[in-house]
Amino acid sequence: MTKIPPAFEQSLIDLLLGAEKAAAADEAAPCLLVVDDDAAMLSSVGRLLEGRGYRVHTAASGRDAVARLAQQPVDLLLLDLHLPDIYGFDVLGHAAERELDLCTIVVSGDSDIDAAIRALKEGAYSFIRKPYKPDEFLRTVENAIGHLQSKRENARIRERLERSEELYRYLVDESPDLIYTLDGEGRFTFVNRRFETLLGFSGEDLLGRHYSVLLSPQEGAMADHVFRERRQGGRASRNVELRLRSRYQEGGQPFDVSMVTLVFNAFGVYGANGGGGPGEGHGAPGYAAGTARGARGG
Repeated sequence: MTKIPPAFEQSLIDLLLGAEKAAAADEAAPCLLVVDDDAAMLSSVGRLLEGRGYRVHTAASGRDAVARLAQQPVDLLLLDLHLPDIYGFDVLGHAAERELDLCTIVVSGDSDIDAAIRALKEGAYSFIRKPYKPDEFLRTVENAIGHLQSKRENARIRERLERSEELYRYLVDESPDLIYTLDGEGRFTFVNRRFETLLGFSGEDLLGRHYSVLLSPQEGAMADHVFRERRQGGRASRNVELRLRSRYQEGGQPFDVSMVTLVFNAFGVYGANGGGGPGEGHGAPGYAAGTARGARGG
């Protein structure tokens, strides 16, 4: 039995548990960092946001904001531009350079349209001009949090797909069975590594070539029937015994041509058909395992 390496085992665990962990993280109240040099503004905005269930931290300067961003994860940065030490755009640039996983809303009394344009160009989600209406402010905050959560969920989906594909590729390649796919003309479009270890034919040898390169001359019509299988479900080919050419003799040593007896299962693949029946045929995937007799000469 093939043992799954620890890295792939952990990938499988992460794949199964990832959705639960992501859901638990999304249920936690978002963490907001409000940056403004006006103490009264920090206090009022903090109360407003806490009243909506957000976790709120404050910073009265740009350097304080940078330090807080380094200390803890932040979901949303509410950033004034005119700070006593460094410009708000420097804080925005700091977050961008470190690729921090957060959303930024610039909140400023700057009436220059260029400031708003620059903020958006440098990655801010939105620009709110002071003074603002509390309802408008809260709606923008809510939209920014929703945008960030959607972005994170899309990233998690991509990561789970990549891990799933990686694990799938490993399991297929390390399978003790031959696994293959053919196009509609009977040419190999995929073969796993077992073709090389059992038969001595690598993917480079077989991809794009017709399945007949592996057939024993004695198999004839039965081999064609299995490899060109078009039926599905209970009518598909099941447990059909065939002999294939091999470059190995029994014991795995190189040999001119030997024969290996295998049991094949194959089925047809079709595209969608608006009429409800099977559509255009796309080939026949299948798999094959060795018989109890193993390899035999021929």
